[in-house]
Amino acid sequence: MTAIAKGVSAAAPAAFGGAATGSHALHPVAALLVSIGSFAFFVACPDLRRVGVFMVALLILECLVGMGRALLLSGLFFLPAGIVMALTMSWVCGDPGSGWSMLLRLSALWLSETPLLVVPEMSFVRFLAQVHAPRVLGLCLLITLRFTHVIFHQIARVHAAWRTLERGGAHRVGVLRMAVPLMSRVLDVSDCLSNSLEMRCFTVDARQPSSVYRPVTPTMRDAVFVGAATAWMVGALMCPMPW
Repeated sequence: MTAIAKGVSAAAPAAFGGAATGSHALHPVAALLVSIGSFAFFVACPDLRRVGVFMVALLILECLVGMGRALLLSGLFFLPAGIVMALTMSWVCGDPGSGWSMLLRLSALWLSETPLLVVPEMSFVRFLAQVHAPRVLGLCLLITLRFTHVIFHQIARVHAAWRTLERGGAHRVGVLRMAVPLMSRVLDVSDCLSNSLEMRCFTVDARQPSSVYRPVTPTMRDAVFVGAATAWMVGALMCPMPW
């Protein structure tokens, strides 16, 4: 558990774009368009052969734009769950085809959500500020996305401290030993976050003037990514299937 928590907290910001806040990061609109479009295609297309063709094309495209590490890290969660659910579906229905269909759909979900993971959290917040979205929405989005990394880091620290204590008692005592300090740490982090916002004079009043630090602008890479994904989607729908 400690290894998983440390690995996720250390690798997630770099693999999912947390450190790439410059020009190398995808534009939030480009990532959102590709994610929604590919997910709609995977859900609506009844032909699993065409779904498989587009999955291969989308996988190659995402690797070409630098999502290989993010695909690998997110696949560690999606693919084992897909295999377990596929085997369960095959056993319940008595049809291996049902399990294969379940695995294919979950793999499609894995590919369609990856573009959103590689976009830095601040890019979403800055884009919302650029389009004059409610400041509460941007604040809630930032806290929700960044708090995930904080929680994983705190779990690793609490579990490391818990291992130094005597076990003793039933298993539920061990769970309480982790839950209570973890909740205390989460409350401390929440207090620090609120104090930080207050000291920076942050306000949700839209009438107060504000500026966007490093505005997010689309690049040619974003246009190529969206155009290639759209072209391959149309090709997967229109191309004849020889098999």
